[in-house]
Amino acid sequence: MRARHPLEGCSLALIGWMRRRRSLELILVLPDGSRALIPAAWTDLEEAGEAPAAGTLASPADLLVARRVLDGLLRASEDDGQAAR
Repeated sequence: MRARHPLEGCSLALIGWMRRRRSLELILVLPDGSRALIPAAWTDLEEAGEAPAAGTLASPADLLVARRVLDGLLRASEDDGQAAR
């Protein structure tokens, strides 16, 4: 968050983003559970890496993790199907 903001230094969950007026804005979950639309320039996102490109679903690392989770679920589902026979 911006300097001297009450949430400065806090890590907040990112649930989405959008481009408005040619600037990146983030949809964040605040500590009280509410959501806020915050300009990315107010955060350290730019320091962490590039902003997501338009149409990006997730980072390659995130997609690999999702694949591992889905593989495990599929194997468990197949095992349940075989046990039922």
